[in-house]
Amino acid sequence: MRRTPAGQLVVRGDLLVTGAHGDRHETRAMLCGCGSSGNQPYCDHSGPCAEPDDEDVPEQR
Repeated sequence: MRRTPAGQLVVRGDLLVTGAHGDRHETRAMLCGCGSSGNQPYCDHSGPCAEPDDEDVPEQR
């Protein structure tokens, strides 16, 4: 697990994610770190987490 610069918590591994449509296996999940998500505990980028992470911004050449 790691926290991104924008505040989200990124979880990686062999995960069983339970949601409105049942269970599914995932290899990563992004959890809300700011409390603004309408899809708690997952980040929906509706709050400060909407800012791009340094890792998500393409390099400028």
